[in-house]
Amino acid sequence: MGFISGLKANWSKAGAAASIQKFFEREKRMGNLPEGLSPSYMANKLVDTAWEKYISGSNATPNKLALIAISTAFGVIAMEQANQPEMRRLAMSALTSVMHEISTASQTLKLDSRDISLIQMAEGIYFERTEPAHQLDRTIVNPFITFPENEKKALTHAAQLISISLSTCNHSPNDIEKMTATTFFKGYAIGHFEAALQSAGWNYNGVGEALVKLSYGASNIFGLDEKKSHQFVTSSISMQGNTDFEKAKLVGGNEYFDFINKKIKAPLGIDKYYLNNF
Repeated sequence: MGFISGLKANWSKAGAAASIQKFFEREKRMGNLPEGLSPSYMANKLVDTAWEKYISGSNATPNKLALIAISTAFGVIAMEQANQPEMRRLAMSALTSVMHEISTASQTLKLDSRDISLIQMAEGIYFERTEPAHQLDRTIVNPFITFPENEKKALTHAAQLISISLSTCNHSPNDIEKMTATTFFKGYAIGHFEAALQSAGWNYNGVGEALVKLSYGASNIFGLDEKKSHQFVTSSISMQGNTDFEKAKLVGGNEYFDFINKKIKAPLGIDKYYLNNF
């Protein structure tokens, strides 16, 4: 890492840690932080560890809110693994707070693809732990999200194409369930849905909107089961950056565009993967 990029990284980490520290200091004043635990140490530990785990391999300096989100999300997981329910609750509270802030500022935030990936990973961790999982917190997902009918029709059409392919994945019991759990299928479906939205003129307006719309598309595959659809989407978008997921996503998107532009007679990516792997 160069001198300038190293300075930027340190500034980014310091800014994120300072914000998390303020949250823990407030909790300490309220008597919610275990005795002897330093807010400064806790905040810096979360940011440093998340940085090493999710960011250090890249030269990009993440948006402060994206870094806070992934740091607090990591804190939730770490406290669960350490069997520390009180600290897990505090980390979850911090994660909820930053998710609110991101939602409020979503229209003005300047995010690159790395920032979006970090926020989506954090959001997936948040929603997986929100009860009930399929009921989106409307203070986080903007209730005024516009959802034009042409986008719904495009998503329904994309889901129908996927469902037709899935109907052939039935050589053995539970094959369809196994297929939908694969990295390939998750990437393919997300790519397919995003291509459908783009064909309908959709412009990305934040992770909350994307989650709602992708879940709508998935619900047309999973029999309108909201919980299953939402869990599928959150688990899928948390895989962004995974090489196999990204390759499958590209296949899904390209096949949708090729099909609607009459370059192919049918999208066969799912069929080919099933035949080669099951």
